[in-house]
Amino acid sequence: MLPKINVRSQVAALATLVALALAAVAATATAAPTAQAELNAARALIAKYQKVPKFVAPGPAFDAKKLMAGKKVMIIPVTSQIPITQVIVASMTKQAKRLGFTFTNWQN
Repeated sequence: MLPKINVRSQVAALATLVALALAAVAATATAAPTAQAELNAARALIAKYQKVPKFVAPGPAFDAKKLMAGKKVMIIPVTSQIPITQVIVASMTKQAKRLGFTFTNWQN
C-alpha cells in the first residue's frame, strides 16, 4: 500500500526548495533594483501558497453508510498488474466492509 500523502509537508518542502533556489540565484545576481523587485515578488508568491487552504464542503453532509447499505459495486481494472490498481482495490475492499456494501474485484 502506498503511504498517505501529507499535502502540508509537500507544500512546505516545495516552498523551501524554491526559496533556496531563489536565494542561490539572488546570491549570484547583481544587486539591480529590478532583480530585487522580482525576488520580492517571488517571495510574496511563495508566502501566499505556504498557507494551508481553507476547506469548503462541496455540498451538505450525507450518511454514506446508510446510502450504501445493501448495494453492490464491481471494479474491472484495465490490468491488475499495475501497483496502484492493487492499492485502489485494497482501499475499496476496506471501505466496503466499513460501509456495508458488497465489493467485487474482477482480476484482470
